[in-house]
Amino acid sequence: MQIFDGLYYSKLIEERIQNKLAVKAKSPHLGILQIGDNASSEKFVSLKLQLCSKLGITAKYLKIDADKSDSEISSIAEDFFNDTSLMGVIVQLPLPKPTLYKILDKIPQKKDIDLLSRTVIEQNAVARKPLLSPVCRAFEYFLDTNNLKITSMEISVLGYGFLVGKPLCDYLLQHGA
Repeated sequence: MQIFDGLYYSKLIEERIQNKLAVKAKSPHLGILQIGDNASSEKFVSLKLQLCSKLGITAKYLKIDADKSDSEISSIAEDFFNDTSLMGVIVQLPLPKPTLYKILDKIPQKKDIDLLSRTVIEQNAVARKPLLSPVCRAFEYFLDTNNLKITSMEISVLGYGFLVGKPLCDYLLQHGA
């Protein structure tokens, strides 16, 4: 059995990113939006902000109180998404109530890092070469690094959420698993 050393490879990826950013004239700006209080979300946001700082990526973090009305939250989120200084946007999931998921459709297509808006999802469904979600890109990196071929393999994915499970299942089917 071969064990994949994720820490080792994450450091290699970080170095590669730092090298690419070093030659850029302008530092990328990332927007991170969180709605409400959720301990897991707080931890994930903290890790994302730390990594941005380490890599030299400017991060703008906005936390919206979940007690606001859906329309207020939607309006604040849309203004945040349309901030011209932001090159990409992440909406920290889960959202505190199901009615808020419609704000994902307000993320501009070019800024939708996690590929969560219906527009991006629909375009990806018919695209000849679909965009890969971050989870699928990480999985593909794992496969490539370990020289693994998944064609004709039986693979089980536990969960079918639209952030991890569904994109991963689609990826596996598209690649013959």
